[in-house]
Amino acid sequence: MKGLAEAIEAVRNHRQDSLPRAAIAYAVFSGRNVGGVPERETRLEIKGNGEATLFRRRPGADTPVLPPGLFRGRVDPEAVLTFLDLLEKSGIDTFRAEPPSPRDLLRRLQVVADGKFFSFQWGPMPPDAPEAIENMLAALSVWEASACPDPAWRLELKVTSAQSQAGKLKARIQVENPGPETIHLAHPASPVDRGLLALTLRYGARPPEAPGVTSLPISIKTTRAALPALDSLQLVPVKAGSPLVLDVEFPLEPLDEGRPLGMLALELYLASDTLAGLPVFNGAVFSEEFSW
Repeated sequence: MKGLAEAIEAVRNHRQDSLPRAAIAYAVFSGRNVGGVPERETRLEIKGNGEATLFRRRPGADTPVLPPGLFRGRVDPEAVLTFLDLLEKSGIDTFRAEPPSPRDLLRRLQVVADGKFFSFQWGPMPPDAPEAIENMLAALSVWEASACPDPAWRLELKVTSAQSQAGKLKARIQVENPGPETIHLAHPASPVDRGLLALTLRYGARPPEAPGVTSLPISIKTTRAALPALDSLQLVPVKAGSPLVLDVEFPLEPLDEGRPLGMLALELYLASDTLAGLPVFNGAVFSEEFSW
């Protein structure tokens, strides 16, 4: 892309004035669009003065590990300059990957240097991707993993009680946010398309272990919570010390012999990450595995 090398050189030559005005935004997203937003998205933003933010919409593996949220931190401004050097050497401005399929992971990198804006987007990296591009992506991965340790808000889904009775699982769950900033959740009983709001239980039975016998894989079943519908869309503010608490029932099918196990998924997708100026969570959060 014309002007990229010249813009980075200008930042390098006028570091004191130009570096604080530089900016980097790197987004990775995949899956279908749900309610107008990507199903999965991780977005990293780094300013030339070292300010860093990371937004995660949904854990990549649909587990409690790496929960969704908005995180903040700092990087050394020298690391920003080092990244711009890696970007210049990467050849990303002339790189052409294979056209992605609709469900492929996509990457988008946007950079402001010397007041000029540059944008790149590409799909899955081929096995023979240039080493210089891999080096640039490795630097972004390091930032993604460690640059933003402090949650502005972070969502955790917990099961505080669960018991089965007459073909139903009765559970009390809560969505917690230990961060200092408030995030709003659409109540899952709001009268919205069930494809946009869902509280789902994936469950099965772990067979008894027998010495010298390899257990069969758990047969997984899926069921949705039965929730009485509200009259209108309800936004619930969730902040530290004020979780969203729900008493819910799930219809259950008979299970094979063994220990029952389950994991909850709360998926909330609306048209925007803000409604009437309020920050609204669009994404998914998952519980730890639990038994009853």
